[in-house]
Amino acid sequence: RLLPYLKENHPNRVLITEFNQIQPWHPASSLLHEAALAAEKLGGAAAYNRYSMAIFQNQASFMDDGLYDKSRKQIYEELAELAGTVGMDRKALMSLLTVKELEKPYEERKEHNGGNEMTGLLKLYIKHSRKAGVHVSPTVYVNGIEDSGISSGFTLEQWVEHLKPLLM
Repeated sequence: RLLPYLKENHPNRVLITEFNQIQPWHPASSLLHEAALAAEKLGGAAAYNRYSMAIFQNQASFMDDGLYDKSRKQIYEELAELAGTVGMDRKALMSLLTVKELEKPYEERKEHNGGNEMTGLLKLYIKHSRKAGVHVSPTVYVNGIEDSGISSGFTLEQWVEHLKPLLM
């Protein structure tokens, strides 16, 4: 809700850059971010935005307690199904999320811990966050300075009030 508000009420005054912030204390965080990055790879920023909104709208399905008894593959399959609901090719998304070389017998695989097609990009986001000292989400920077007064629980009204002095 904040982005449409800013676009309507403060056009061309705010630039928002989003970085994926993987939270390892939530075991599915890496899987969710891999899927979102795969969506972007397949369809660009518009696909990423549609898919990310679908994830946010269905976030209760991906909380720790709901995923406790599910395998990595089952979670990827659910994420691929969700991609299909926003017009994406679920098989293409799944191909980017499948661990490399699974089609080969174990003894013939070159690497047993190589991840999937999104692993390298995920590592870049993690490295960026570590270098910037980012720990939680959201971590918001205003004019290059971390604003620690922002909370993930902010309502639209709280965001507006918090940003008001910066937008005058």
